[in-house]
Amino acid sequence: MKKILLALTTLFMLAGCASSLMSPTQDADNVIPKDKAVITFYRPSSIDIPIQAPIAREASDGSLEFVGVVSSGTKLRATVEPGDHTFVVGGEKSDLLKAKVQANKAYYVKLDQKIGILKDRFANVVIRPEELTNGPVQKDLKDAKLVEINSKGQVWFRKHYSSMMQNMVAAKNVYDMQSVDQKKTHTLTPEMGTDKLY
Repeated sequence: MKKILLALTTLFMLAGCASSLMSPTQDADNVIPKDKAVITFYRPSSIDIPIQAPIAREASDGSLEFVGVVSSGTKLRATVEPGDHTFVVGGEKSDLLKAKVQANKAYYVKLDQKIGILKDRFANVVIRPEELTNGPVQKDLKDAKLVEINSKGQVWFRKHYSSMMQNMVAAKNVYDMQSVDQKKTHTLTPEMGTDKLY
């Protein structure tokens, strides 16, 4: 019963207050930082229940770094070093994303939302370069408002760190049991990078 109450508390907190965890930002130049890679996580606007998608990245020492919270109609960018990275998106069922990225390239991941029992489920969907020529995909990316973590977001992450770590462990276990084809849908590879930052 306590676990259910804790899940409900987290659910309502994210639904009602998630917008205060992130702040609007702008990148007028849309330039990929030199010798870095940028992974953009985004959600198209929808009329779904406004549950939010918290994302964390595994650091080299095994700890987690907060990437941010993606709500409907927003996008956030993770600027990373070239090489291998592991991300997790939280929810009723966490989802893993593996990424191997090149310097000076941009990568895109759409968060698909499905209604769960206590919280929504989110799935990472990698966007291939050829899909970026698709009108609706371009529109979703351009219309999504760019956001970044603020101080309230950092406080939220510290309070929910253990929960996000559990999400990472659970997502890794699921990923390890998947077939090669299943893993492909949750993996960014170097050739998926583009030169354009939306």
